[in-house]
Amino acid sequence: MSMSSIRPWLSFFRVGNLITVPGDALVGAVAVAGISGLVDGVVPALASVAIYMFGLADNDIVGVASDPSERPLVNGTLSMRAAKVARGLCLLVPLVLGAAFSLPPLWWITVLILIDEIVVYNRTKSCLRMGLCRGLNVFAGGAALYPRPDPVSLTITFPYALMVLSVIWTAYIAGVTKYSEREVFDSTNQRKVALLVYGLLILQLTALILISALPSPLHLPL
Repeated sequence: MSMSSIRPWLSFFRVGNLITVPGDALVGAVAVAGISGLVDGVVPALASVAIYMFGLADNDIVGVASDPSERPLVNGTLSMRAAKVARGLCLLVPLVLGAAFSLPPLWWITVLILIDEIVVYNRTKSCLRMGLCRGLNVFAGGAALYPRPDPVSLTITFPYALMVLSVIWTAYIAGVTKYSEREVFDSTNQRKVALLVYGLLILQLTALILISALPSPLHLPL
Protein backbone atom coordinates (compact mmCIF):
# COMPACT_ATOMS: atom_id res chain seq x y z
CA MET A 1 0.00 0.00 0.00
CA SER A 2 1.49 3.31 -1.07
CA MET A 3 1.77 6.43 1.05
CA SER A 4 -0.59 8.22 -1.33
CA SER A 5 -3.31 5.71 -0.48
CA ILE A 6 -2.61 5.84 3.26
CA ARG A 7 -2.50 9.63 3.55
CA PRO A 8 -6.28 10.15 3.11
CA TRP A 9 -6.95 7.69 5.93
CA LEU A 10 -4.48 9.46 8.22
CA SER A 11 -6.34 12.69 7.54
CA PHE A 12 -9.75 11.04 7.85
CA PHE A 13 -8.95 9.69 11.31
CA ARG A 14 -6.94 12.75 12.40
CA VAL A 15 -4.17 10.49 13.64
CA GLY A 16 -2.46 13.31 15.52
CA ASN A 17 -5.47 13.61 17.82
CA LEU A 18 -5.77 9.89 18.55
CA ILE A 19 -2.85 9.96 20.98
CA THR A 20 -4.98 11.99 23.38
CA VAL A 21 -7.69 9.30 23.60
CA PRO A 22 -6.43 6.16 25.42
CA GLY A 23 -5.23 8.22 28.38
CA ASP A 24 -8.84 9.12 29.18
CA ALA A 25 -9.80 5.49 29.76
CA LEU A 26 -6.57 4.76 31.66
CA VAL A 27 -7.26 7.66 34.03
CA GLY A 28 -10.72 6.25 34.68
CA ALA A 29 -9.35 2.75 35.20
CA VAL A 30 -6.73 3.94 37.68
CA ALA A 31 -9.37 5.96 39.57
CA VAL A 32 -11.29 2.73 40.17
CA ALA A 33 -8.59 0.06 40.40
CA GLY A 34 -5.52 1.94 41.56
CA ILE A 35 -2.15 1.43 39.89
CA SER A 36 -3.22 -1.95 38.50
CA GLY A 37 -5.64 -0.04 36.31
CA LEU A 38 -2.75 0.90 34.03
CA VAL A 39 -2.62 -2.75 32.91
CA ASP A 40 -6.25 -3.74 33.33
CA GLY A 41 -7.32 -0.58 31.54
CA VAL A 42 -5.62 -1.49 28.26
CA VAL A 43 -8.71 -3.16 26.78
CA PRO A 44 -11.12 -0.30 27.57
CA ALA A 45 -8.45 2.12 26.31
CA LEU A 46 -8.30 0.30 22.97
CA ALA A 47 -12.11 0.30 22.85
CA SER A 48 -12.13 4.04 23.51
CA VAL A 49 -9.79 4.65 20.57
CA ALA A 50 -12.08 2.66 18.26
CA ILE A 51 -15.13 4.59 19.50
CA TYR A 52 -13.31 7.89 18.94
CA MET A 53 -12.42 6.78 15.41
CA PHE A 54 -16.08 5.92 14.85
CA GLY A 55 -16.93 9.47 15.92
CA LEU A 56 -14.38 10.98 13.54
CA ALA A 57 -15.65 8.88 10.64
CA ASP A 58 -19.27 9.75 11.42
CA ASN A 59 -18.36 13.43 11.70
CA ASP A 60 -16.82 13.55 8.22
CA ILE A 61 -19.65 11.55 6.68
CA VAL A 62 -22.29 13.81 8.19
CA GLY A 63 -20.38 17.01 7.39
CA VAL A 64 -19.28 16.22 3.85
CA ALA A 65 -21.46 18.98 2.38
CA SER A 66 -20.00 21.71 4.59
CA ASP A 67 -16.46 20.57 5.42
CA PRO A 68 -13.43 22.39 3.94
CA SER A 69 -11.95 21.15 0.69
CA GLU A 70 -8.90 19.55 2.32
CA ARG A 71 -11.04 16.86 3.97
CA PRO A 72 -10.63 13.53 2.10
CA LEU A 73 -14.34 12.94 1.50
CA VAL A 74 -14.77 16.44 0.09
CA ASN A 75 -11.82 16.34 -2.30
CA GLY A 76 -12.55 12.79 -3.40
CA THR A 77 -9.36 11.13 -2.17
CA LEU A 78 -11.57 8.84 -0.08
CA SER A 79 -14.86 7.36 -1.23
CA MET A 80 -18.06 7.64 0.76
CA ARG A 81 -18.52 3.87 0.61
CA ALA A 82 -15.06 3.24 2.08
CA ALA A 83 -15.74 5.81 4.80
CA LYS A 84 -19.02 4.14 5.78
CA VAL A 85 -17.40 0.71 5.90
CA ALA A 86 -14.65 2.14 8.13
CA ARG A 87 -17.26 3.75 10.38
CA GLY A 88 -19.03 0.41 10.78
CA LEU A 89 -15.82 -1.44 11.57
CA CYS A 90 -14.82 1.15 14.15
CA LEU A 91 -18.18 0.71 15.84
CA LEU A 92 -17.84 -3.07 15.78
CA VAL A 93 -14.41 -3.17 17.43
CA PRO A 94 -15.42 -1.96 20.93
CA LEU A 95 -18.45 -4.27 20.92
CA VAL A 96 -16.24 -7.26 20.06
CA LEU A 97 -13.72 -6.26 22.75
CA GLY A 98 -16.47 -5.85 25.33
CA ALA A 99 -17.88 -9.29 24.55
CA ALA A 100 -14.50 -11.02 24.25
CA PHE A 101 -13.24 -9.70 27.60
CA SER A 102 -16.61 -9.89 29.39
CA LEU A 103 -16.64 -6.24 30.36
CA PRO A 104 -19.29 -5.49 33.01
CA PRO A 105 -22.80 -4.07 32.40
CA LEU A 106 -21.81 -0.58 33.59
CA TRP A 107 -19.23 -0.39 30.81
CA TRP A 108 -21.81 -1.42 28.20
CA ILE A 109 -24.28 1.17 29.46
CA THR A 110 -21.63 3.89 29.46
CA VAL A 111 -20.40 2.99 25.98
CA LEU A 112 -23.92 2.97 24.52
CA ILE A 113 -24.55 6.41 26.03
CA LEU A 114 -21.17 7.59 24.71
CA ILE A 115 -21.94 6.40 21.18
CA ASP A 116 -25.32 8.14 21.35
CA GLU A 117 -23.66 11.38 22.48
CA ILE A 118 -21.14 11.16 19.65
CA VAL A 119 -23.89 10.73 17.07
CA VAL A 120 -25.87 13.64 18.50
CA TYR A 121 -22.79 15.88 18.74
CA ASN A 122 -21.89 15.26 15.10
CA ARG A 123 -25.31 16.53 14.12
CA THR A 124 -25.67 19.43 16.57
CA LYS A 125 -22.08 20.57 17.27
CA SER A 126 -23.01 21.25 20.88
CA CYS A 127 -19.94 22.18 22.94
CA LEU A 128 -21.40 20.52 26.02
CA ARG A 129 -22.01 17.27 24.15
CA MET A 130 -18.42 17.27 22.91
CA GLY A 131 -17.31 17.66 26.50
CA LEU A 132 -19.62 14.84 27.57
CA CYS A 133 -18.08 12.57 24.96
CA ARG A 134 -14.64 12.91 26.56
CA GLY A 135 -16.02 12.82 30.08
CA LEU A 136 -17.89 9.59 29.29
CA ASN A 137 -14.66 8.24 27.78
CA VAL A 138 -13.02 8.64 31.19
CA PHE A 139 -16.01 7.09 32.92
CA ALA A 140 -16.03 4.12 30.54
CA GLY A 141 -12.43 3.33 31.48
CA GLY A 142 -13.40 3.13 35.12
CA ALA A 143 -16.70 1.37 34.41
CA ALA A 144 -14.78 -1.49 32.79
CA LEU A 145 -13.13 -2.23 36.15
CA TYR A 146 -15.96 -1.20 38.44
CA PRO A 147 -16.03 -3.54 41.46
CA ARG A 148 -19.05 -5.72 42.08
CA PRO A 149 -20.82 -5.54 45.47
CA ASP A 150 -19.02 -7.29 48.30
CA PRO A 151 -20.51 -10.84 48.42
CA VAL A 152 -20.70 -10.84 52.22
CA SER A 153 -21.80 -7.33 53.17
CA LEU A 154 -23.32 -6.51 49.76
CA THR A 155 -21.67 -3.11 50.11
CA ILE A 156 -22.01 -1.04 46.95
CA THR A 157 -19.18 1.40 46.31
CA PHE A 158 -19.49 4.66 44.45
CA PRO A 159 -16.52 5.89 42.40
CA TYR A 160 -16.43 9.49 43.61
CA ALA A 161 -13.04 10.23 42.04
CA LEU A 162 -14.19 8.77 38.73
CA MET A 163 -17.21 11.06 38.73
CA VAL A 164 -15.08 14.11 39.59
CA LEU A 165 -12.57 13.32 36.85
CA SER A 166 -15.35 12.80 34.30
CA VAL A 167 -16.82 16.20 35.17
CA ILE A 168 -13.39 17.87 34.90
CA TRP A 169 -12.83 16.32 31.46
CA THR A 170 -16.32 17.35 30.35
CA ALA A 171 -15.80 20.96 31.43
CA TYR A 172 -12.31 21.18 29.94
CA ILE A 173 -13.25 19.83 26.50
CA ALA A 174 -16.52 21.78 26.39
CA GLY A 175 -14.49 24.93 27.02
CA VAL A 176 -11.89 24.07 24.39
CA THR A 177 -14.63 23.26 21.87
CA LYS A 178 -16.36 26.56 22.55
CA TYR A 179 -13.08 28.42 22.12
CA SER A 180 -12.29 26.51 18.92
CA GLU A 181 -15.41 27.85 17.20
CA ARG A 182 -13.28 30.83 16.16
CA GLU A 183 -10.37 28.78 14.82
CA VAL A 184 -11.56 28.89 11.20
CA PHE A 185 -11.18 32.66 11.22
CA ASP A 186 -7.86 32.99 13.01
CA SER A 187 -4.73 30.91 12.29
CA THR A 188 -3.20 31.98 15.60
CA ASN A 189 -6.25 30.65 17.36
CA GLN A 190 -5.86 27.34 15.53
CA ARG A 191 -2.46 26.86 17.14
CA LYS A 192 -3.83 27.77 20.56
CA VAL A 193 -6.64 25.26 20.18
CA ALA A 194 -4.15 22.56 19.20
CA LEU A 195 -2.12 23.29 22.33
CA LEU A 196 -5.25 23.11 24.47
CA VAL A 197 -6.23 19.77 22.95
CA TYR A 198 -2.78 18.33 23.54
CA GLY A 199 -2.98 19.80 27.03
CA LEU A 200 -5.12 16.75 27.72
CA LEU A 201 -1.93 14.69 27.74
CA ILE A 202 -0.61 16.79 30.62
CA LEU A 203 -3.95 16.55 32.39
CA GLN A 204 -3.96 12.77 31.95
CA LEU A 205 -0.38 12.36 33.17
CA THR A 206 -1.01 14.58 36.19
CA ALA A 207 -4.15 12.65 37.13
CA LEU A 208 -2.39 9.30 36.71
CA ILE A 209 0.52 10.36 38.92
CA LEU A 210 -1.69 11.82 41.65
CA ILE A 211 -4.13 8.91 41.77
CA SER A 212 -1.40 6.27 41.57
CA ALA A 213 0.35 7.86 44.54
CA LEU A 214 -2.68 7.31 46.77
CA PRO A 215 -2.80 4.18 48.96
CA SER A 216 -6.11 2.77 47.65
CA PRO A 217 -8.64 3.14 44.84
CA LEU A 218 -10.85 6.18 45.17
CA HIS A 219 -14.28 4.66 45.66
CA LEU A 220 -16.18 4.72 48.95
CA PRO A 221 -19.30 2.99 50.32
CA LEU A 222 -22.57 4.76 49.61
